[in-house]
This record gives sequence, C-alpha cells and structure tokens, in this order.
Amino acid sequence: MKIIKRITKNKLFLKLICFVVFLYIRFIFFTCKKNITGRDNLDKLQEKRQRMIFALWHGHILLIPCLSKRYAPVTIMASRNRDGDITSSLVKLFGVFSVRGSSSRGAKEVALGAVNALKNGSHVCITPDGPRGPGMKAAKGAAAIARFSGCPLIPVGFASSKATILHTWDRFIIAHPFSRIAYCFGEPLFVDKNADDDEITEKLENEMNRMTDCAKELVL
Repeated sequence: MKIIKRITKNKLFLKLICFVVFLYIRFIFFTCKKNITGRDNLDKLQEKRQRMIFALWHGHILLIPCLSKRYAPVTIMASRNRDGDITSSLVKLFGVFSVRGSSSRGAKEVALGAVNALKNGSHVCITPDGPRGPGMKAAKGAAAIARFSGCPLIPVGFASSKATILHTWDRFIIAHPFSRIAYCFGEPLFVDKNADDDEITEKLENEMNRMTDCAKELVL
C-alpha cells in the first residue's frame, strides 16, 4: 500500500511505471494467437456512427485497450482514487480517454459521465461488476447508461489458454505471452427508455457469461 502511495504521488515515477506496464501489455497481446468473433455487428454499427457501450467483466480488462484503436474514440470510467490514477494514466497511452467518478457520489456520477461521453461521440467501455464486485455479477448501472443514452450494450467475453489468475475479488486474468486468447462480442442489446433495469441487468449478465463461455471454448 505504501509503494502504491509513493507511485501515485510522484507523477514522473507513475508515468514510468505505466509505460513499462503498457509495453508489457502490448507484448502479451501481439505475441498471442488471437481469435475474435462478433466483429461484423460492431462494424455495421460503426458504419452508422452508432455509439456503443462495451461491457466486460472487471477481471478481463487487461488486454482490451489493445483493441480500442479499431473503435476509437473510447472512454472508460475510472474512480477518483489511487487505482483510478494508475488506470487513467495507463489507458491514456493506448489513446483511450477516461472519465473520473467520485466514490462518494457513486454510480450516478459515473453513469452521467458515461452518458455525456456517448453524446460527445465516444464509445464507452464499462465493467458492470466493478469497481468492488462481487465478481461477474452485473450491477444496474450499465442498464441505466444504455437507457438514458439510447446506445446499445455490447456484451464481451474473454479467455486465455494460459494465464495467471490473481486471488482478487474479480479473479483478474493476466494472459501469458504466446498463449491463445479469444474475445467474443455479443449481439447489440438496445434498451427502451421504459425498460426495467433489473430485467436488462439480468439479460446482460447472462449474455456476458455466455460470451465468456464462448471465448473459453475458442482457446481449448
């Protein structure tokens, strides 16, 4: 904890650490054999200039910035704490923007930031089980963002044939270099303004888990 405090207080050191992590993430991604499914639907929406809300589990986010260039601009949500400082500095190196949300104001501020980013022409990437879990259990924020913005939710699944899985609440996956990785993008989920958030959240969670199972099958 003391090390993290020192890193975030020293901006130069923070940038250096983030750059090293950035290089390592790119090394992992470009040495892995990739299998990505479901891009056709995304490309069709992209052609129509439709903004999208990519939803993936918190433990699966490590390599996703490497795919951001194809669908730029992309904005992520980051908390206003030390973890958020590191996340924002890191994704910036990938050309990804971040919106900071206050932990005291909670989900409302994060949702508003996401809606504003979508209205300003950016795609948004969210983790429905973040920032504290429980892991792989979606909260209602994603449904609210889709309902207020009119933009579709895109459930995303990820898997790696070889990986280190951390003993954290999100079971964070660090794919090994030269392994097989897979991303599965699901069908776009449009949300009516009068839709029930609980129903949409359950549907999104089921689809995200289905896409995760799909990705796991592709790396066998």
